[in-house]
Amino acid sequence: MAFIDLMNLYESLGQQGLNTNLDYYRFSCKMAEPHRRLIRCHVYTGAYDQTREPDRYGKQVAFFNRVHRMPFVTLKTRPLLSRGGTYIQKGVDTLIATDMVSMAFLNHYDIALLVSGDGDLAPAVEAVKAAGKQIVVAAFPRSRSTAIGNAADYEIVLNAAYLQECYHDHIARHDNKPDWKFDADGGTGRSSEGLVVPRLVSRPDDPSASRESERSPRRG
Repeated sequence: MAFIDLMNLYESLGQQGLNTNLDYYRFSCKMAEPHRRLIRCHVYTGAYDQTREPDRYGKQVAFFNRVHRMPFVTLKTRPLLSRGGTYIQKGVDTLIATDMVSMAFLNHYDIALLVSGDGDLAPAVEAVKAAGKQIVVAAFPRSRSTAIGNAADYEIVLNAAYLQECYHDHIARHDNKPDWKFDADGGTGRSSEGLVVPRLVSRPDDPSASRESERSPRRG
């Protein structure tokens, strides 16, 4: 099961000057293979208020519709709130944590694939492990917190080369014209559609890492 913190991911892509036109199903399958079977990908992001920000919300709709068309991908949103000239997500981290932990205890998956470097999710990672599940954290090095890295069973280091196969057109553009851009209204990014890998690296103290290739396929 994959859980993608979209704002965290897009901020990292923007910092790297990379294309944001990802196919989240392909991305999740890439992380899951070759020893795990993807069940579903959950994508989380903030959404503009349709009444207060009709123009910005309208631009987001095209992105939301595109995500809804991706197979085995579920989009979940929480409000983007305006504070002091900027926009912040409200409740996204809580929703990710709740979903990961509840689905773990309900035995919906064996391995969680979390795309986020946010240290606030480290307690949820520990709870997933307490439920008897494994968790892999994928993040760009610059956005990865020490807390979440230490909590994860495995880490995937995201980079441009890995993401080449995860786009709609299979081509990662490096033309310095990423879909993601940072607004002057306080740092909330928006793609042109309005939306505000790596190798598997084992932890040095995890002796089971060398046996990963011998394991039977697991549900992820």
